[in-house]
Amino acid sequence: MGWDEQRFAELERRVFATLKGEYVIVDLPFFRFLYGPGDGIEQTCIKEFQNLVMRIKAKGFSAECIYLSRLLIESLWDLDLLSEEVLKRESLDRETFDLDLRNNLPQEISKRLIDHLKDRDRKHCAVLLRIGSLFPFVRASHILQKIDSVINCVLVIPYPGNKEGEMLWHKSKEGNTYYYRWQTV
Repeated sequence: MGWDEQRFAELERRVFATLKGEYVIVDLPFFRFLYGPGDGIEQTCIKEFQNLVMRIKAKGFSAECIYLSRLLIESLWDLDLLSEEVLKRESLDRETFDLDLRNNLPQEISKRLIDHLKDRDRKHCAVLLRIGSLFPFVRASHILQKIDSVINCVLVIPYPGNKEGEMLWHKSKEGNTYYYRWQTV
């Protein structure tokens, strides 16, 4: 799949239309942009989205890149999951450590996003970069379920893959439990 300039231009068009209030559907959408795989594609993605944020700001709107890898590290420290004692136990009982990560990280990362974005309005765009750093312990759908009714700004989530993957879907009896605001570009 590689980098697709046409799809990226369409995403940018939709984001600007949403920020201007011209692209209104039931509610503010969350945009998902699939990219990759390919050599250097992750760096291309980061650069392109950083440039998009600068163009949004240049047009008088509010925008930012949020690096989920940073939120992950901050969350691990705050949950005391990187202490020497915990890391020693982890090597002895990886199954329990894995369960702790899966149970605590989605809530902690979602809480951080909510705290940071709760006061932003529909004229703000947040690009969530490095979502792949959360997998397999946190799926995008888990975060989006928790922030959906609380966040009132435009979210853009570049997703590393050439098709929807397990990171975007929460497997349950009913299938995916998060559909509402996704728009794939």
